[in-house]
Amino acid sequence: MCAIAGILTIAFLLRMWISWRNYFEVDHTAGTWIAMAMDARSGVLYRPIFSSMGYGGTRYMPLHALAQMQLMNLGLGPVASGYALGFLGVALVVGGLYALMRQFEIPAAAALPIALLVLATSSYRTTVAGINGDLLPNAFNLWGLAAIVGGARRRPEPRRRCIALAAACFMLAIATKMTSVFGIAASAFWLIFRRQWRAAIILTAAWSVGVGILLVLMQLASHGRAMPILTACASGGGGFREILAGPHRLFEHVFYHDRSAVGFWLIAMGLLAFKRGWQTLPGIYLVLTSLGTLAIYCSPGTSLNHVVDVAAASVLMIGFYFQATTWRSHIPAAGAMLLALAVIVSSYGRIAQIRRQNNHARIIAALADANRSPVHGPLLSQNPIFPIIQGQQPYLLDSFMFRTLRAKRPGFGRQLWQDLARRRFSAVILDVPPNDPILTDADGDFGPDFVGRMQQSYHLSRVEGHFYVYLPNGR
Repeated sequence: MCAIAGILTIAFLLRMWISWRNYFEVDHTAGTWIAMAMDARSGVLYRPIFSSMGYGGTRYMPLHALAQMQLMNLGLGPVASGYALGFLGVALVVGGLYALMRQFEIPAAAALPIALLVLATSSYRTTVAGINGDLLPNAFNLWGLAAIVGGARRRPEPRRRCIALAAACFMLAIATKMTSVFGIAASAFWLIFRRQWRAAIILTAAWSVGVGILLVLMQLASHGRAMPILTACASGGGGFREILAGPHRLFEHVFYHDRSAVGFWLIAMGLLAFKRGWQTLPGIYLVLTSLGTLAIYCSPGTSLNHVVDVAAASVLMIGFYFQATTWRSHIPAAGAMLLALAVIVSSYGRIAQIRRQNNHARIIAALADANRSPVHGPLLSQNPIFPIIQGQQPYLLDSFMFRTLRAKRPGFGRQLWQDLARRRFSAVILDVPPNDPILTDADGDFGPDFVGRMQQSYHLSRVEGHFYVYLPNGR
C-alpha cells in the first residue's frame, strides 16, 4: 500500500507541475476566482452588478478570494497565488482524512496511503490544476469531523472546546462555499444517533451563530451588496428542466471523466450496505455528500470540481472499515489501491497531452494579437485571466452569470450591446468557437444573441488553439 501511495503521489505532483506551468486548467471559472481576488485587493468585495468597473455577479463565497488576495499581497502573482491555495487545500484534505482515520484507530501505516487515494481521482487532479474554492471547504469539513470524533472518544459527551472547534471549521466551510453543509449535517445526525442530544444542539447553535456573524460581516464589508448578489445568482438560472437533468449531468460528468471516483464510491456504498454502516459517521457523511452532490448538479454550470466531497467521503468509508483485523476487511482497500495503480499507469499519456497543449503560450500569443488593435479600450473575454495578465481590471466578472442575470432582468445587457456596437473594446477573446453551444444555447455563456451582436462590429483575427481573437472592424 505504501509503495503504491508513494508512486501515486509522485505521479500526481508531476502532473500538477506540468499543468501549472502550462495553465492547463486555467479556464473561465479560474479566471473568475482570480478576478474576485483582484477586486478585493483593490478594496471592492462583491463588485456591483453593473458599475463603472463593468459587470459583476457571482455565487461564490468570499473566503477563498480573500485568502488569495493576502497571498498576492505577500508577493505571489494572480495565478501562482491560486495554485498555492489549491495545493494547500489538497494537503489539508489528505491531512483531514488521515486525522479522521486515526481517530477511528486505523493504523498510521494504512491511514496515510488510504487518504492519498483521493489523488487518483480526476476531480482532485483537475481541481488542484485549476483555481476554485472547492478544496478548502472540503478540508474544513473533514477537520471539523475530526474535532467532533476526537471530542467524543471514550466520553459520554464531546468536550466543549472540541464542539467549538468543529463549529468554527464548519462555519469556515460555508464562508468558502455556500453549499458546503455536509460536515455540520453529518456531525449533528451522528450525535443524535448516539443520543447525545445536548452536544448536537450546542454544535448546531454555535454553527448557526457563526454563520449569522459571517453574513453580517459580508454585508458590511461589501456595503450591502453581498446578499442581494448571492441571492440573484445562487441558482445559476436553473429551473424545473435543469432539476430533471441533474442526475444525467452528474452521471455523464463522473462516469466519463472520473471513473476512479466512481469505483471508490461503489466500494464505499458496498461497505455501507453489507457492513450496516448507516449510523456510523463515515456512512452518514457518505450518504449526505452523495445526495448533496446530486442536488448541486441540478443547477446549471456545475462541473467535476463538485465531486471532491463525495470522493473524499468514499475514501473515508474505505479507510473506516480497515480497522478490523481480519484479512477480509482489507479487501476493499486493496481493491481501491489496485484501481489507483491502474490510474497511475494510464496517466502517462495524459501528461504528454498536457505538455503538447501549452495553454500559457497560447494565451500569450492571443494577447499579442489583441495588442494589434487600433482601439485603446478594455479587453472583453469569456475568461477574465486575459485582461488580468494584461494588467487590466476585468470588465466582465463571469460570463455565465451575465447570462443568468440577463434572464432575470430585462435590459441588463444593454450597456454591453452598446459597447460592442461602438467598438469600445480593444478586442474580444472567446474560449470556444463562435458556433459552440456554450455560446449559442439559451443557457450558455453571455446568452444566445451575443455572437451575432459581436460579429456585427468585430471580425475574427486569429485562432490560437481554442482561443478566438476578434478585433474591431474598420470605422
